[in-house]
Amino acid sequence: MKFVIIAVLVIACGNSTKESTPTPTPTPTMPTPAPPPTPTSKLALGEAIIFEGTTPIWKLHADGRTEVFDATSKAWHDAETITADGGVTYLNQVALRITDRAITGPDGATPILMTIDGNTLTVPIREEPDGDPAQVKVELASDGQVTVHRGKPAVRWRVEAKDAAVMRTAFLAFGVTIMPRLRGR
Repeated sequence: MKFVIIAVLVIACGNSTKESTPTPTPTPTMPTPAPPPTPTSKLALGEAIIFEGTTPIWKLHADGRTEVFDATSKAWHDAETITADGGVTYLNQVALRITDRAITGPDGATPILMTIDGNTLTVPIREEPDGDPAQVKVELASDGQVTVHRGKPAVRWRVEAKDAAVMRTAFLAFGVTIMPRLRGR
């Protein structure tokens, strides 16, 4: 009998030396908010030059920097910086974004009156007397010729780049800079 009591005490005491760990209460987790939609644009960066006639007027560099030729001072000046995700940075801030379908505000959603359809930019310029909107279409051909369709189509610029994707990036980025000129003519 003593043996059974001692065995029960040993077992009971052995169990009492273990620390009991309380079972953690599951905490509710807040769902992670979805990231904002990102513009769907991947631009190829590289070296490209845009000519007006035989005069180089705009450059895209492999690091995304652009330069504009000032005919008055006969010097090149830094301009916007283009990023592979479509950002157009000016004064260290994303000012515009080139998406698959438009030139937009920095959020990638707010249209800035320029649409993209393949290698064609469309810029609304004014309303016609009959109420129809007037627009300018600017088209990049596979040989780099840039034709402006406003009234009678005319080749205005030529893009030179070793790669067709870089040529298209230069064309689209240049479109951001020519929009005010097209709307004013």
